[in-house]
Amino acid sequence: MPEAPRILALGLGNILCGDDGFGIHAIERLYAGYEFSANVRVMDGGTQGQTLYGPVTEADCLLVFDAADMGLSPGSLAVREAEGVPLWLGARKLSPHQNGFMEVLALAALRNALPATRILIGCQPLRVEFGQSLSDGVRAAIGPAVELGVERLRALGAELRPRCGDEHLVNDEILNSRFMRCR
Repeated sequence: MPEAPRILALGLGNILCGDDGFGIHAIERLYAGYEFSANVRVMDGGTQGQTLYGPVTEADCLLVFDAADMGLSPGSLAVREAEGVPLWLGARKLSPHQNGFMEVLALAALRNALPATRILIGCQPLRVEFGQSLSDGVRAAIGPAVELGVERLRALGAELRPRCGDEHLVNDEILNSRFMRCR
């Protein structure tokens, strides 16, 4: 029987900067709503791009939630896969912390350590300003983004069960061995 793929579900962003917090809010909602099979690691990656190299290169499959400027209307979701997830720095940044995380992906590619499967669930931000909360459109996109993430995770071989009982948050479970917080 083949071994289950190692999957990293990663939320990126800064909750103190308005819609840039989308990825963190999405990963929190995902973790609060589901229990995961042992091959899935759920992680709040914050804005610490280069410190994510280890967890990213240990994964076979990478699912990222992030606010991303894709030229869509605010609150719109887009799914990018494989080559649609940028590996190299370009003239147009998709998110404010993109440089650090894109460097992680680029270095992993150079070292032949890039996860074979890469999926970005991006949400078009309205505003990325310090001290702001999520805009209404981006807040409304979190539930549908999590549903997309659940679909993709199941397609990758993850087993997910809805959680019952008390609300669980990634950042409340620092000692959980399948969770890592990088801030």
